[in-house]
Amino acid sequence: MTSERVTSTQLEISAAHVCYNIPHTLMAVVDHSGTISTWQRDGQSREWIPGPAWTSGGLAINCICWAPPEFGNILCTGTGQGTVLVWAQTSHGQWEKRAHIPASTHAALDACFAPRQMGPIVSIAFSDGSVKLFIAASSLNAVSWDPHSEFQLDRDAKACTSVSWREFDPALPPLLAIGSAGGGGCGEVWMFREQLLRWEQVQQLKSSSPDMDDDGSNNNQGGISAVAWAPRLGRPYDLIAVASGHRVTLWSLTGAVDALEVKRVAVLDHDHDVWQLGWNMLGNWLAASTDGGEVCMWRPDLAGEWLQKNLIISRK
Repeated sequence: MTSERVTSTQLEISAAHVCYNIPHTLMAVVDHSGTISTWQRDGQSREWIPGPAWTSGGLAINCICWAPPEFGNILCTGTGQGTVLVWAQTSHGQWEKRAHIPASTHAALDACFAPRQMGPIVSIAFSDGSVKLFIAASSLNAVSWDPHSEFQLDRDAKACTSVSWREFDPALPPLLAIGSAGGGGCGEVWMFREQLLRWEQVQQLKSSSPDMDDDGSNNNQGGISAVAWAPRLGRPYDLIAVASGHRVTLWSLTGAVDALEVKRVAVLDHDHDVWQLGWNMLGNWLAASTDGGEVCMWRPDLAGEWLQKNLIISRK
């Protein structure tokens, strides 16, 4: 017998984007006006306590992510104008803008920090199908950011919609899961060859392939809304969740990194389109947020079949 507790916190704003730090003790919320507000979880009551809030200066914030806590309380935001803003919390508890990176002339759609072992590196997905990475000149100072690397998706991909890092492994090169829109949309896995200082695509995750879809139909014409690479923690294979429309497809990856074998593990159907995915720290619970204001919680049973265990419905 297991029990779950759901904490409900009333927001005074209409949230457009939400992200948590790795320990899930801090939350950042962006509303449709571009205001960023931070929240801290109380250790005893588990309630979320509101913290500082500030505006983006009229810029449309499309994505937001926390840096690993080893680098301090740092937030990175991508804008509809293509600029990347880096914010840091001062010793007095307030937040200030540390960097303004003119990364692109195309809209930033997603942002994700690399594992801490790689240093303060952030990856940004753009609407022109490009992914650009930036690294801080100092892990203790988020003021100066330099280009690290970049790559471009296939020309049929109209946009890069989502990015997710594989957890750090000293025996493997850096790996990214990518979601794209246009051309049917698909998930992709990219590897960074450090000797050549370039990214290479090593696998595609296409539900529309006849040998990977029961009826051979293309179920992701609208593209990928979210990808999430699960923590491995002793599992003999990697697991990536890819959301497209009302479906989330789970893929397993095995074999050498430059010859990955891909297998569809499960297809999780929802009543509404899925727009955000998140794994727990063990990689055995998957949360899927839908356009219907629901959070669906999935977990495999002892036979490995993925089942919806919980459904959290927002209060209208």
